[in-house]
Amino acid sequence: MRECVSVQFRRVSSFLMKLMILFVLVSPYAFARAGGGRNGGTGLIYLILMPFLIAYAWYVNRRINKKKKATEELLNTLSQADSSWKEENLEDYAQQSFNEIQEAWCKQDLAKLESLLRPELFSDWKEQIEVMQWNGERNVMEGLSIDELRIVDAQKYRDKEKDIFTACIDARATDYTVDKDGEIVASNTSSRRKQANKEKSEESFREFWTFERHGENWLLLRVDQGKDWRKSVNAELVDEE
Repeated sequence: MRECVSVQFRRVSSFLMKLMILFVLVSPYAFARAGGGRNGGTGLIYLILMPFLIAYAWYVNRRINKKKKATEELLNTLSQADSSWKEENLEDYAQQSFNEIQEAWCKQDLAKLESLLRPELFSDWKEQIEVMQWNGERNVMEGLSIDELRIVDAQKYRDKEKDIFTACIDARATDYTVDKDGEIVASNTSSRRKQANKEKSEESFREFWTFERHGENWLLLRVDQGKDWRKSVNAELVDEE
């Protein structure tokens, strides 16, 4: 009986976590973390629209899970001939890469980022980091953790250098920006009040990380925010073999 209650509690907690993520992805606000931006904030309108947001959260997660299942079936086929397409291998790589890239971003470690990103993406992020360095600022992410990671797209081509896969990552962190003296200059939160007071706050977020094959490795090709979920969910699975 206790196990059943525990399972139900985890399911409810997972759903509530996804609702928190939804408030972020429908808000005009985006984080300053690697691949993010910074603007705007939430307001009373989101409380008024809560019933619609709940319905939308259910719809989006249903679509994501449906695409995950289809991707899983393709990966089972692809992995029979190439173990690099095993779902668990892709999940492990995406998780490790996510953590390493976020850490390198916060440390402004350009050498590390260059080894993990495709050249076009690295060039863009390098410019962002150089602006922060010019301003004497850096991004900080405390308590970064992944709540759920789902492989939601896979595209295998005859030319292996075109192979890609996408991971939907639901995570949380306390995300803020500090100056050279360690003083908080921006609290990257969806709360206008906390932004104004520069208060740190743990936030949940969803991103879609797409990796492209480069030799025997995978490099990060792009990061799409949660509000752009259709780009990955609507993408057609590819198997040219």
